[in-house]
Amino acid sequence: MEERLLTPEEVASILAVSPKSVREWLRRGKLKGVKAGRLWRVRKRDLDTFLDFAVQTLESSQEDLNEPLTEEEKRKVASEAKEALLRGNIKL
Repeated sequence: MEERLLTPEEVASILAVSPKSVREWLRRGKLKGVKAGRLWRVRKRDLDTFLDFAVQTLESSQEDLNEPLTEEEKRKVASEAKEALLRGNIKL
């Protein structure tokens, strides 16, 4: 089964950011994508990896405080990170 490729506009809509931000992340390699001519496309699994990285970054910043997170705290951090990314409050 073929995986559908997302346009930068679709990714931007999912993350609640501008398509310009998505294209910048693609150009800088922060978000993995493929380019055909002038058109960028993003696989859903690459978008999921991008979101997972943001969650891990937030979790590791909490761990740097030398206070181990409980499983409940990890779930809360992951949930808050995904919500913040979707609202566009986190810039990677």
